[in-house]
Amino acid sequence: MSNSNDNVTLLPVPANSYFVRPGETPVPGEPLPVATSENKLIAINGTFAMCIGGVGVESNTYYYDIPSQTWSDGPTMIAGDYSMTLGVIRKEGIAHVIAVGGKH
Repeated sequence: MSNSNDNVTLLPVPANSYFVRPGETPVPGEPLPVATSENKLIAINGTFAMCIGGVGVESNTYYYDIPSQTWSDGPTMIAGDYSMTLGVIRKEGIAHVIAVGGKH
């Protein structure tokens, strides 16, 4: 999966993610705080990304602070899923991450 948003491209690789800005060298990210698969990662803006769901942690979400390379817990999803599709909708200056479909 590759997702591009606000000039940040997120390229997941096993155990880590690489954060790439156009024209820059990829920067390896920190491993996720939990072991999972079929999770999704999306750039919210140039500073934060969000990891959502995954096998075994379907309701969990995590924020990734790209400059400090640190993870923090995000909100718990109402209905846990994995392998879903993600999007960002901006309304009145606020980014809303939307998870659609998936398996549970």
